[in-house]
Amino acid sequence: MICLDKFSALPAGTSLLFDTNIFVYWALDHPRFGEACEKLVERVNDQDIEGSIPSVVLNEMLHRLMIAEVIGNHWAAQPLEAVRLLKNDPAIIPQLKIPWKVIRTLMSMNFKVLEEFPGITQSTFALSKTYSLLAKDAAILAYAKKFKISSIATNDSDFTRVPWLTCWKP
Repeated sequence: MICLDKFSALPAGTSLLFDTNIFVYWALDHPRFGEACEKLVERVNDQDIEGSIPSVVLNEMLHRLMIAEVIGNHWAAQPLEAVRLLKNDPAIIPQLKIPWKVIRTLMSMNFKVLEEFPGITQSTFALSKTYSLLAKDAAILAYAKKFKISSIATNDSDFTRVPWLTCWKP
């Protein structure tokens, strides 16, 4: 495992898997990490690096951006309240702006979306147990293994337990 702290040091041509937090920081202009994540996303769009997004990351990002917008609009104070509101009034979901704008933008960029594949469930279980990862992180790792991607953009230190993965942090 190698963990490098600056996206700016990422070599051109690198094949890079993206974790959810990078897109959330980028989309919501995080005060500390937003700018670095924006530059990284731009490097993918400029084809300086090859960016891949597992479908599980897109799903989690959509969920987190829905919750963030509900809280940002002051319709709920906490994530659990936001989820409850969206479940009780699902007509809100298509009216949200941020999640749908971010999805449209990402889909128009030079990212490769990695769809689920046969065997992902068993691979996720095995990787979770081997590297002591929670299910979503193990699923992301399953994509990395299947598509032979050995670098990840993440701010999640749990991936540092994987000896064959290079973690790039904002």
